[in-house]
Amino acid sequence: MAGDIRSWVYTMQQAADFLHISRIEDLVQIGGRGGIGYIHPPALQRWVRDVFQDEELASAVQEEIEAGSCYAERMVGIKRLLEQRLTQCHDVLAKDSET
Repeated sequence: MAGDIRSWVYTMQQAADFLHISRIEDLVQIGGRGGIGYIHPPALQRWVRDVFQDEELASAVQEEIEAGSCYAERMVGIKRLLEQRLTQCHDVLAKDSET
């Protein structure tokens, strides 16, 4: 199948999981089944800022948008940022549940 397949993303975890780009080595092995999980970078940045009200993360996402020369570079950095924030959230929740 080729083309766009719409997906709905409601959580930061879903966004981090959705962002992927098949490596060229994988594409050679799997043929046309590879793909890109595309989220419009400025829309993602606004979503983080407006929905989660996380100005720090939104600013870091904006820096990745400006630093990357192509979508793949931007998304690798943005995915890393989302995963780092999720780890921080999990750590805080774990500490809260211990008390």
